[in-house]
Amino acid sequence: MNCTQAELWIQQSLDGMLSAAERESLDAHVAACPACAARWREYRQLSRAATQWVQQPAAISDDFTARLMAQVEARASAPSPARPAPWLQAAAIAAFAGSLAAVVWFARPALQGIRLTTGDIAPDPRVLQTTPSWLLDSARGFSGSLTHLQGAVPMFAWVLPVCLLALAANLVLAHHARRRTA
Repeated sequence: MNCTQAELWIQQSLDGMLSAAERESLDAHVAACPACAARWREYRQLSRAATQWVQQPAAISDDFTARLMAQVEARASAPSPARPAPWLQAAAIAAFAGSLAAVVWFARPALQGIRLTTGDIAPDPRVLQTTPSWLLDSARGFSGSLTHLQGAVPMFAWVLPVCLLALAANLVLAHHARRRTA
């Protein structure tokens, strides 16, 4: 037996895979070869260390299954969250639509007061030379500025009450949903 075959058989011996005859042949070689004897001790120490590191699976407590099934049954028997009453949802939608209509109605005079003044923006002549005529024609319709917004600011003051009304409707719906599930 040579040392290469002995090394392979040492590994197989530690795994319990050698026959009795192979084991006797290996023992004879290890007794005669100091290098293989050192290798045998090294592999045996590694094998012992490896078996110490192997951990047993964590044990599950005896009542684990019972507790798990109790939780599953509790969730299955719990009432599902109730939807808010349809009339309450309709009231919230109507309140939102009404406040949106009020914003538009009261902002109408402010929107009518917007005047566009043309001629405030002077185009660069170099741009006009390289710009296609069809683009210039369509851009003339958009020239001007929105500097005269007479009374348009009050329109934006209505955004806050609309948002507050929507928040209040949401709180009412949430309160009724919690009350129905309790």
